[in-house]
Amino acid sequence: MQNTLLTAGIACIVGAIVGGGLKAFGIELPLLSSISRQLILAFVGTIFLIGSAFAAPQGSQPGAADAAVLDSAQGGAVTPPPPSGLDEAGRESLANELQANESQIASINDSLGKSVANEATLKELMAQQRVNLDRQQGALDRGEGSEAERQEATRVMAEAREVIVKTQGALARADAADTAAREKIQVLEARDGQIREHLTTGR
Repeated sequence: MQNTLLTAGIACIVGAIVGGGLKAFGIELPLLSSISRQLILAFVGTIFLIGSAFAAPQGSQPGAADAAVLDSAQGGAVTPPPPSGLDEAGRESLANELQANESQIASINDSLGKSVANEATLKELMAQQRVNLDRQQGALDRGEGSEAERQEATRVMAEAREVIVKTQGALARADAADTAAREKIQVLEARDGQIREHLTTGR
């Protein structure tokens, strides 16, 4: 699921940037005739990328144990002391947990980097859309074009404004998801510190 969303998201973002006519990752996108449609495609791609960034594998979501670890690291509630006298099986278990945590941190950081980059691309497309809207509004104010052209321009502008509002909402949700990911990294890093201490002291 994560790879599928990531692939679809990247294809949509790239297709929006080049204006469609793209065939990649097993996905074919037609040519796009307007900036408004490019923005819609970029919006859809961002939603896919946000979903892929946080379609974490089972067991990776923060829970009560994670919260306890983070509280302890920040001077809050103290977690229960580890069992005394780690045996070989205990060391192996902690080492495996440490490796899994580090792998998960790397994966989250990678997803965060992609999410931030795609949010920047979407903001750039929104800025371009606002410039086009201002230009079209200016033409309408000056009475340029036929009546049919003016009606079509008004319709496209309304559609573009709606897309901008939805995109702003998607960016806000992406920011919240980025914050949650950074908090998850804090939890994992705090737990890693505890594991290293257990392995060093042997208890």
